Amino acid sequence: MSVAGKNPKATVAGNGTFVHVTLLALAYVGLLSIAQGDDPPLIDVKAAIEGDEATDPRRGFRAVQALRATPVMLTEVVPSPDFFKPLVNRELSFIKRVCRPTVVQMDAIVVEAKLAFDAMSDMVDGEQRRFVRNGKPSFVGPNQENVSGNPIQRVRSDAAKYLKRKVSDEQYAIYIDESQLRDEFERDAAIDIAISMIDRRVILTEKQRQALHERLMTGWKDVDIQWIQMYQMNPSYLPEMPDGLINPVLNPNQLKLMTAARQQHVFMTVNLTDTENNPPGEVWIR
Repeated sequence: MSVAGKNPKATVAGNGTFVHVTLLALAYVGLLSIAQGDDPPLIDVKAAIEGDEATDPRRGFRAVQALRATPVMLTEVVPSPDFFKPLVNRELSFIKRVCRPTVVQMDAIVVEAKLAFDAMSDMVDGEQRRFVRNGKPSFVGPNQENVSGNPIQRVRSDAAKYLKRKVSDEQYAIYIDESQLRDEFERDAAIDIAISMIDRRVILTEKQRQALHERLMTGWKDVDIQWIQMYQMNPSYLPEMPDGLINPVLNPNQLKLMTAARQQHVFMTVNLTDTENNPPGEVWIR
């Protein structure tokens, strides 16, 4: 009589031992494949443990071989860089000031903001390529990490989405109104800087300044205050501006001067840092 026949528990123990040996064999096969440069095997562990062949030690190796199949494709999770955190924290402080959320609401908002921050890893180009932005603001990290798109606008757009789920309708309406006022203020300031740069080169009349301001406020949607300030600190160069909005306001002599000024063109980028400048106690994600 077999041992299993004398003691039913021995069957369980025996199979359990074989399962352990089988799993070790599966791991060995996978490591051997990787070492040899082969694709790693996809292992059906349940089949290895419960299948008919796996329960027979004499056919265990055939069970291992039968389980080799299409390799598993693992997706590496790339963390978002720390230099996006100050942008998120500033937006959270803005939310706190304008919405006045409760402690419970703010905790829930921070959780959502952290999830949105984690998803921002898709904005960083690992190959350090420079994107041609066609007059749109361009951003780089503190170590020249190339950023595709505008992370400031991304943070604000994300906030507008997750905040709606976490606050009252009244609080959300206040946030939208205040956000629009903030955007308008920043665009107004950026366009004033751009007009001052033009004025420095061609000497505008007050009427021309007003006309340019109206046209640029209406038609120049991509201007960014942080980006335009980079040119303000480097006044030898003009930012790329929409000529179709500017040229009709200038006279022929001014157009000649502007054409000459545009020949000295350098495309500048906004350098993001991981330095926080929020009020004490308002570093929401670390």
